[in-house]
Amino acid sequence: SNFKNPASTAQGRATFARTSLELLKNLGFDGLDIDWEYPQNADEARNFVELLAAVRGELDAYAGQLGGDTRFELTVACPAGPQNYERLDVPGMDQHLDFWNLMAYDYAGSWDQVSGHQANLYPNPSNPSSTPFSTAAAVDFYTGRGVAANKIVLGMPLYGRAFENTDGPGKPYQGVGDGTWERGVYDYKKLPLEGAQDSYDDAAAASYCYNAQSRTLVSYDTPQMTRVK
Repeated sequence: SNFKNPASTAQGRATFARTSLELLKNLGFDGLDIDWEYPQNADEARNFVELLAAVRGELDAYAGQLGGDTRFELTVACPAGPQNYERLDVPGMDQHLDFWNLMAYDYAGSWDQVSGHQANLYPNPSNPSSTPFSTAAAVDFYTGRGVAANKIVLGMPLYGRAFENTDGPGKPYQGVGDGTWERGVYDYKKLPLEGAQDSYDDAAAASYCYNAQSRTLVSYDTPQMTRVK
């Protein structure tokens, strides 16, 4: 909601681009990442492209003043859920971007009715409720609309999402527990939880830890999972 109003007018986009450049100068950044979660319709998608064009113009003009081979990067944090990425003008955005930061996490959590994998690579056809989204589908969407594969940065969670009183992925649960710094969210250094065993879902390409005695599941990326990704 903080993006759509300034992005909706030429003056707003120019102001955003100019002041963003000032942040870059003052803080010594080598680029800017735009995290608009999320354009909701065709008008906002078009405004997003125009906002990126305005920022790209400011960055390139400043790089030209500095001379040499100076280039400032412009990126976006992009969605992995079809209800959000299907609204984007991907080709229009891609012409202005150096790379796309795919938010390939938070696929499942306390907002769901059943436990699930929060960062799986693939859907699990034998347990579909455990994989409401998949990274493979998101990557296929972006590359299918012209984004080069080497311009996609696959985001990974450095935390786990917990489900208590559950019999496993895709099963009902009750509660998410205390967490480290937010209820139901455990910092990576706390995982696996005491008494839990790491497990791997081959079909979904997803890792998690599970304590059969307390019936607590935490979906998170293990070192094995990061190697797979």
